[in-house]
Amino acid sequence: MHLNLFSIAGLLLSTTCLILTFILFAFGKNKTHRVWSLFNISVAVWGFGAFLIGQETSVINAAVYWKIAHIGIIFIPVFLFHVIYLLGKLKQKNLLVFIYSVATLFLLLNLFAPKGVFISGLYFAFSSFYYADAGWAYYIFFTFWASLVLYSQIKLFLIYLQASGPTKNQILYLFLGFIFGLSGGITNFLPVFRMNIYP
Repeated sequence: MHLNLFSIAGLLLSTTCLILTFILFAFGKNKTHRVWSLFNISVAVWGFGAFLIGQETSVINAAVYWKIAHIGIIFIPVFLFHVIYLLGKLKQKNLLVFIYSVATLFLLLNLFAPKGVFISGLYFAFSSFYYADAGWAYYIFFTFWASLVLYSQIKLFLIYLQASGPTKNQILYLFLGFIFGLSGGITNFLPVFRMNIYP
Protein backbone atom coordinates (compact mmCIF):
# COMPACT_ATOMS: atom_id res chain seq x y z
CA MET A 1 0.00 0.00 0.00
CA HIS A 2 1.36 3.38 -1.07
CA LEU A 3 -0.17 5.99 1.25
CA ASN A 4 0.42 9.71 0.68
CA LEU A 5 -1.33 12.89 1.82
CA PHE A 6 -3.80 12.76 -1.06
CA SER A 7 -4.77 9.18 -0.25
CA ILE A 8 -4.99 9.82 3.51
CA ALA A 9 -7.12 12.96 2.99
CA GLY A 10 -9.46 10.97 0.73
CA LEU A 11 -9.85 8.25 3.35
CA LEU A 12 -10.56 10.78 6.13
CA LEU A 13 -13.05 12.62 3.94
CA SER A 14 -14.85 9.43 2.97
CA THR A 15 -15.00 8.17 6.57
CA THR A 16 -16.29 11.50 7.93
CA CYS A 17 -19.00 11.74 5.28
CA LEU A 18 -20.15 8.17 5.86
CA ILE A 19 -20.45 8.87 9.59
CA LEU A 20 -22.51 11.99 8.80
CA THR A 21 -24.66 9.94 6.43
CA PHE A 22 -25.30 7.36 9.15
CA ILE A 23 -26.31 10.15 11.58
CA LEU A 24 -28.67 11.65 8.98
CA PHE A 25 -30.26 8.26 8.25
CA ALA A 26 -30.62 7.54 11.97
CA PHE A 27 -32.02 10.91 13.07
CA GLY A 28 -33.15 12.73 9.91
CA LYS A 29 -36.88 13.15 9.59
CA ASN A 30 -37.56 14.99 6.35
CA LYS A 31 -36.67 15.19 2.66
CA THR A 32 -33.91 17.75 3.29
CA HIS A 33 -32.13 15.23 5.53
CA ARG A 34 -32.42 12.53 2.83
CA VAL A 35 -30.97 14.80 0.14
CA TRP A 36 -28.29 15.94 2.57
CA SER A 37 -27.42 12.24 2.98
CA LEU A 38 -27.01 11.97 -0.80
CA PHE A 39 -24.67 14.98 -0.72
CA ASN A 40 -22.54 13.24 1.91
CA ILE A 41 -22.55 9.99 -0.07
CA SER A 42 -21.34 11.90 -3.14
CA VAL A 43 -18.49 13.45 -1.18
CA ALA A 44 -17.69 10.02 0.32
CA VAL A 45 -17.52 8.48 -3.18
CA TRP A 46 -15.08 11.21 -4.21
CA GLY A 47 -13.06 10.70 -1.02
CA PHE A 48 -12.91 6.93 -1.44
CA GLY A 49 -11.94 7.40 -5.09
CA ALA A 50 -9.14 9.76 -4.04
CA PHE A 51 -7.96 7.20 -1.50
CA LEU A 52 -7.74 4.53 -4.21
CA ILE A 53 -6.17 6.90 -6.76
CA GLY A 54 -3.55 8.11 -4.31
CA GLN A 55 -2.16 4.64 -3.68
CA GLU A 56 -2.55 3.11 -7.16
CA THR A 57 0.59 2.35 -9.16
CA SER A 58 -1.18 1.02 -12.27
CA VAL A 59 -2.35 3.65 -14.75
CA ILE A 60 -5.12 1.30 -15.95
CA ASN A 61 -6.56 0.86 -12.44
CA ALA A 62 -6.14 4.58 -11.71
CA ALA A 63 -8.24 5.38 -14.79
CA VAL A 64 -11.06 3.21 -13.42
CA TYR A 65 -10.79 4.86 -9.99
CA TRP A 66 -11.00 8.31 -11.60
CA LYS A 67 -14.26 7.29 -13.27
CA ILE A 68 -15.62 6.12 -9.91
CA ALA A 69 -14.44 9.29 -8.16
CA HIS A 70 -16.12 11.46 -10.78
CA ILE A 71 -19.49 9.86 -10.07
CA GLY A 72 -19.30 11.58 -6.68
CA ILE A 73 -17.68 14.77 -7.99
CA ILE A 74 -20.38 15.32 -10.63
CA PHE A 75 -23.23 15.16 -8.12
CA ILE A 76 -21.69 17.16 -5.24
CA PRO A 77 -22.98 20.57 -6.46
CA VAL A 78 -26.27 19.03 -7.61
CA PHE A 79 -27.14 17.70 -4.15
CA LEU A 80 -25.75 20.91 -2.62
CA PHE A 81 -28.22 22.97 -4.64
CA HIS A 82 -31.04 20.50 -3.93
CA VAL A 83 -30.48 20.84 -0.17
CA ILE A 84 -30.56 24.64 -0.45
CA TYR A 85 -33.62 24.41 -2.72
CA LEU A 86 -35.46 22.46 -0.01
CA LEU A 87 -34.10 24.49 2.88
CA GLY A 88 -35.15 27.80 1.32
CA LYS A 89 -38.40 26.44 -0.15
CA LEU A 90 -37.28 27.82 -3.51
CA LYS A 91 -39.68 27.90 -6.45
CA GLN A 92 -37.22 26.77 -9.12
CA LYS A 93 -38.35 23.24 -9.97
CA ASN A 94 -37.47 23.62 -13.66
CA LEU A 95 -33.95 24.66 -12.72
CA LEU A 96 -33.63 21.66 -10.41
CA VAL A 97 -34.73 19.29 -13.22
CA PHE A 98 -32.29 20.98 -15.62
CA ILE A 99 -29.40 20.62 -13.14
CA TYR A 100 -30.09 16.90 -12.64
CA SER A 101 -30.32 16.45 -16.43
CA VAL A 102 -27.00 18.17 -17.08
CA ALA A 103 -25.33 16.16 -14.29
CA THR A 104 -26.67 12.94 -15.82
CA LEU A 105 -25.18 13.95 -19.18
CA PHE A 106 -21.78 14.53 -17.55
CA LEU A 107 -22.11 11.19 -15.75
CA LEU A 108 -22.64 9.45 -19.10
CA LEU A 109 -19.65 11.29 -20.59
CA ASN A 110 -17.53 10.28 -17.60
CA LEU A 111 -18.48 6.62 -17.89
CA PHE A 112 -18.80 6.09 -21.64
CA ALA A 113 -17.21 8.89 -23.68
CA PRO A 114 -14.11 7.98 -25.71
CA LYS A 115 -10.73 9.03 -24.39
CA GLY A 116 -10.14 12.72 -24.96
CA VAL A 117 -13.73 13.87 -24.49
CA PHE A 118 -14.15 14.01 -20.70
CA ILE A 119 -10.78 12.76 -19.46
CA SER A 120 -8.00 12.91 -22.05
CA GLY A 121 -5.69 10.62 -20.10
CA LEU A 122 -3.68 10.40 -16.90
CA TYR A 123 -0.29 11.78 -15.97
CA PHE A 124 2.00 11.04 -13.04
CA ALA A 125 1.60 14.01 -10.69
CA PHE A 126 3.71 15.16 -7.77
CA SER A 127 5.92 12.07 -8.15
CA SER A 128 3.17 10.24 -6.27
CA PHE A 129 0.04 9.19 -8.19
CA TYR A 130 -1.80 9.35 -11.50
CA TYR A 131 -3.95 12.42 -11.99
CA ALA A 132 -6.69 13.00 -14.56
CA ASP A 133 -6.02 15.28 -17.51
CA ALA A 134 -8.96 17.37 -18.76
CA GLY A 135 -10.58 16.58 -22.09
CA TRP A 136 -12.52 19.26 -23.97
CA ALA A 137 -15.87 18.45 -22.27
CA TYR A 138 -14.22 18.67 -18.85
CA TYR A 139 -13.87 22.43 -19.26
CA ILE A 140 -17.64 22.67 -19.75
CA PHE A 141 -18.18 20.36 -16.77
CA PHE A 142 -15.95 22.44 -14.51
CA THR A 143 -17.77 25.63 -15.55
CA PHE A 144 -21.07 23.93 -14.66
CA TRP A 145 -19.65 22.62 -11.36
CA ALA A 146 -18.14 25.94 -10.21
CA SER A 147 -21.13 28.01 -11.38
CA LEU A 148 -23.59 25.78 -9.54
CA VAL A 149 -21.50 25.90 -6.36
CA LEU A 150 -21.31 29.71 -6.54
CA TYR A 151 -25.03 30.05 -7.34
CA SER A 152 -25.91 27.73 -4.45
CA GLN A 153 -23.79 29.74 -2.02
CA ILE A 154 -25.41 33.00 -3.15
CA LYS A 155 -28.87 31.46 -2.68
CA LEU A 156 -27.92 30.18 0.76
CA PHE A 157 -26.63 33.61 1.77
CA LEU A 158 -29.91 35.20 0.63
CA ILE A 159 -31.82 32.63 2.69
CA TYR A 160 -29.60 33.53 5.66
CA LEU A 161 -30.44 37.23 5.29
CA GLN A 162 -34.18 36.46 5.47
CA ALA A 163 -33.95 33.96 8.34
CA SER A 164 -34.31 34.73 12.03
CA GLY A 165 -33.73 33.12 15.41
CA PRO A 166 -31.86 29.82 15.75
CA THR A 167 -32.46 29.01 12.07
CA LYS A 168 -30.36 32.04 11.08
CA ASN A 169 -27.40 30.71 13.08
CA GLN A 170 -27.82 27.20 11.63
CA ILE A 171 -27.79 28.58 8.10
CA LEU A 172 -24.70 30.68 8.90
CA TYR A 173 -22.84 27.57 10.10
CA LEU A 174 -23.94 25.71 6.99
CA PHE A 175 -22.82 28.59 4.76
CA LEU A 176 -19.40 28.80 6.45
CA GLY A 177 -19.03 25.02 6.39
CA PHE A 178 -19.70 24.96 2.66
CA ILE A 179 -17.19 27.74 2.02
CA PHE A 180 -14.54 25.88 4.02
CA GLY A 181 -15.24 22.48 2.49
CA LEU A 182 -15.65 23.62 -1.10
CA SER A 183 -12.56 25.84 -0.94
CA GLY A 184 -10.50 22.77 -0.15
CA GLY A 185 -12.42 20.67 -2.63
CA ILE A 186 -11.91 23.00 -5.56
CA THR A 187 -8.12 22.62 -5.26
CA ASN A 188 -8.61 19.06 -6.55
CA PHE A 189 -9.49 20.52 -9.95
CA LEU A 190 -6.26 22.48 -10.32
CA PRO A 191 -4.00 19.54 -11.32
CA VAL A 192 -6.65 18.42 -13.85
CA PHE A 193 -5.85 21.67 -15.68
CA ARG A 194 -2.09 21.10 -15.18
CA MET A 195 -1.75 23.69 -12.41
CA ASN A 196 1.07 22.31 -10.29
CA ILE A 197 -0.63 22.82 -6.90
CA TYR A 198 -1.05 19.83 -4.60
CA PRO A 199 -4.75 19.12 -4.10
